[in-house]
Amino acid sequence: MPVDFKLFEDYCTRYGYKAKDQRLDKTPANIFSTHTRNGVKVEIKVTRNKSFYVAGHGLNEYKLKFLKDQLEKRNMVIIQQMAKFLKVQISDDVIDGFNILISIIEDIDELIQRHRASRFYEAQYDDNVFMYVANDIYNMLKYRPPGSPWSRGKVFDDIDRMVIVGYSKKGREQELNGKPAYREHPVPIDWTINLAFQMFKDGATIEEVAQMFKRNIRIALISDEEQDLLDNKLSLRTTMPEGFKDGDDPLTRLKFAGIEINETGLDF
Repeated sequence: MPVDFKLFEDYCTRYGYKAKDQRLDKTPANIFSTHTRNGVKVEIKVTRNKSFYVAGHGLNEYKLKFLKDQLEKRNMVIIQQMAKFLKVQISDDVIDGFNILISIIEDIDELIQRHRASRFYEAQYDDNVFMYVANDIYNMLKYRPPGSPWSRGKVFDDIDRMVIVGYSKKGREQELNGKPAYREHPVPIDWTINLAFQMFKDGATIEEVAQMFKRNIRIALISDEEQDLLDNKLSLRTTMPEGFKDGDDPLTRLKFAGIEINETGLDF
């Protein structure tokens, strides 16, 4: 190995990582490894007497391509892109180069692997979840083949838990009567996604799209009756009232429907 394991372990311990010597595994390999705080496995590896870093285990092909682009922009040399990871040229100072590699990966918010790093995500990344969503959409537009499907799936879950603004009176009454209030996006998510697509096509940055999401995404707790009013009677399920634009009051749609939200707290 190009560096003693004790030195590698000392580095990991100092910065809060867990070092692993895979030479001691049941199937031994010349690998020292750890996981970054956003859940990406990083290794120092030797095969056929050649040493290199390995990064990207666990990322899908689109995020792996994005990681490659970001490393190269920061002057890291990619030796080879494999199907599930990257081989990265090792530095003369092995530990210093490894530290730089980890720092780069941890600086890329959209690489968060929540199944490995959910606690760290909860504690450290609340301010950046809007960037996470904007990056996800940006990567989809950049890397996925034209016409391939994209599901927003759970990408908004971490935002939703942060942006509850309060109850309507009827929503609160519904909960007090034993039925959960309806979780409504006052600005429909479809509206924000369509705007994000257009912004990227017009040359907006990821930061600008993230700020757009931050301005518009809220959760209001309303009644089923009020949800039916918005979606069906007023036909505003995925749209905003005429004249609404980014930067206007995100509760415009609810106010248009006569739905008032208690924004001073979650209880009346």
